[in-house]
Amino acid sequence: MFRAIIFISFLFFSLCMLQGQTQKAAKIYLNSGFNSYFSQQTVNGLTTTNESYSGILQGISPSLMTTRESGRYTEWELSNFRLGMGSFKETASDSISGQENVLRGFQQISFYTAIRYEYGFVLNSLLGAPNDHVSYSLGLALQPYLGSSNSSPFTSSEFRRGNIQFGAKLQFVPRIMFGGTKKWFVDFNFPISLIDARAFRQRTDDPTIPLAQQIFWREDMRLFPFDLQARVGLGIRL
Repeated sequence: MFRAIIFISFLFFSLCMLQGQTQKAAKIYLNSGFNSYFSQQTVNGLTTTNESYSGILQGISPSLMTTRESGRYTEWELSNFRLGMGSFKETASDSISGQENVLRGFQQISFYTAIRYEYGFVLNSLLGAPNDHVSYSLGLALQPYLGSSNSSPFTSSEFRRGNIQFGAKLQFVPRIMFGGTKKWFVDFNFPISLIDARAFRQRTDDPTIPLAQQIFWREDMRLFPFDLQARVGLGIRL
């Protein structure tokens, strides 16, 4: 699974070096998306189903695009970066003594980052459209991502947990750019995920069970996952 991702990455980087750079532009994207996930597993007659949906305004992301005279372009983007800290605590207070006892709870630190590399072609010449104000293009993007979280319990009856997830998405990206001025332009694009390959590892530091049972590992690859995105970017030519 991940050998295919490495091969695609190498192919992208090789294509990027074919021709000299002619024009650069910096952009800031406003991202939004909707995605769903469904999985089902049966072990010893017990079927476990995981299902989730989410729709969210995903914040902003910077990018750098390079366009060549041939109409080929590449784009590097910091798609996502999040660092979070939080805690949950449930307590009980004795109304007579005033003593407070922690029933359960934890502190958590989480991290998530993703980058995106896109290689594509401007289609104006193929469509017979002028290049003055509107540009049409199609691209293929690779988006590796990494996320982790670690939680430390407040009580001895709970155990420390750590999760890590990493993978990559392969996306098809139709794009329309409107050039308002010689310097500024607006970019609308709609990434469509073709493949989402990922691995997930969870560890629970429970000394009452063998070490091998404390670690849970899962890999999966989804073809054409339901992952819709709509992005608008404001760019400046450098």
